[in-house]
Order: sequence, then C-alpha cells, then structure tokens
Amino acid sequence: MEEGIPPSTSPACEAGMTPEGDLLPAPDDVEVADGAGPAAGPPSYPLSHDSPLEGGTGAVDAFGCTQTPRSTMQPYSCAPCGEGFSRDEYLVLHARNPVGLKPHGCSECGKSFGTKSDLVKHQRTHTGERPFPCTECGKSFSRKCTLMQHYRTHTGERPFTCPLCMKSFTCRSVLIAHTRTHTGEKPFPCTECGKRFTFKSDLVNHLRTHTGEKRFPCSACGRCFARRSSLTQHWQIHTDAKRFVCPSCGKFFTRKYTLVEHQKIHRDETSCSYP
Repeated sequence: MEEGIPPSTSPACEAGMTPEGDLLPAPDDVEVADGAGPAAGPPSYPLSHDSPLEGGTGAVDAFGCTQTPRSTMQPYSCAPCGEGFSRDEYLVLHARNPVGLKPHGCSECGKSFGTKSDLVKHQRTHTGERPFPCTECGKSFSRKCTLMQHYRTHTGERPFTCPLCMKSFTCRSVLIAHTRTHTGEKPFPCTECGKRFTFKSDLVNHLRTHTGEKRFPCSACGRCFARRSSLTQHWQIHTDAKRFVCPSCGKFFTRKYTLVEHQKIHRDETSCSYP
C-alpha cells in the first residue's frame, strides 16, 4: 500500500492499529468508502474544537491524539502510542478505534478489518470485482485510489519528490518505500530465518525460498518459477531472443551475465598470447 511506522506501545493502541507491514496509501488514496458514506463501527470519540478534522493543531480529547508536525512524511501523531500518520483522517480513524477492534470479518478468509469500507475493498480480492475503469485505456481497478494513481501513467504527473535525490513518484507510498534506500531501514523481517528486507515485496519473494512455492509457470514447457522475472528470462529460450552479442566473436546470448562469463574466455586468450 509498500512503508517505518513505529508499533503501538500503549494499551490504547494494541494489535490491529498499525498497518502490519503494509505501506500507508497515498494522500489521495483516502476513501471512507467507494461511493458510500462512513461505515458503521465502533463509536466515535469527541474531537476538540481545533481537531485535525477542522484543520487545527489540537487533540482528540478521548485519548490525547495530537496533530504534531513530527516529520514531513508523517506529520500527525498519537500522543499515547507515538504512532504516526500521513494524513489527519488516519489519525481521527485511529482515535475512533482505540482498543484495536476489528469487528468486520471476511466470510471468505476470516480476515478482520476496523471499518466496513476496508472489508468491502478486501472482498474484491475474492470476487475479482473491478468497478473503477480508466477512461483513457479501459483498464479497470478494484479501488478508486489505484485508478487515480494509474491515471498518472497517462498524464505523466509525478507529484511526490524525494528531498534527498529529487527522484519523483506517482504516489506517496512508493516515495515512502524509496526513502528506505537512503536510510537503510529494513522493516520487514523473515519469520523463518530473521533476514530483513527494505520492501515487503522482497520479503514475499524471499518467503518462497522457504515454502518452495513456484507460482509462475511457463506456458510453453510447464516449468515453474518462484519469480516473474525468472520466468521472463526463461521465456527468452523459447522465443530465441538472443539480444546480447559478444563484440569479439559475434556469438549471441539470451542473458547478459552469460555474455559476461563468455567474455572471460577472450580475456584469458589475450593474456596467454603474451609471454
């Protein structure tokens, strides 16, 4: 969603309050519900007159969640637990669910969610529903926020810029993940071996080395691979796409590293030709 957010440390913010390894969505990803009003759930707690919803810098009275400019990435923080948020809406939702309740359960897989709107979005992963089509290319998406990010591939808009290297991105969550390449943060540990990763996708790929899962089959020969990139490289064998040419002998190779290994032969021949 990616990307770290400190875990909850107070009784008011126990399990279920943090994204459990998922990236925070981009600012324009905030949706109370797709085409619906606020979902029913735990009771809302009163906000002070200058609460984040009203654009002030006050506190959420019930649990002292304050809008504190802690950083440019997560300027809204909860006083009791220290958890940071990129938008005031997240802070308000956090305060309304102070004990980590997740009353909305998925009937398909049993996973629970704090709001009904999150459950509705999750259920689309089971039904395959994609109600948000792109008017430019016709591609459809399960979430409106994903559609908005996709639109930027047509417009070329990259509104989120890294202050360290000035590289730009289409959504804030990718920027947050990118900043870890500068900080060296690796917030995703493997529960099997303890190895840590910068990105959740890398952890998911790594876990397959423990489970042996190979979910990318070759349609030509049936061989399966753990990563899509490995399947792509393998596919070149069937298409005979030999794109890497040796400048010394003109021999073609399907993979760059195979060409590099081959060129060592020519270097050895050159070194042996001189006494």
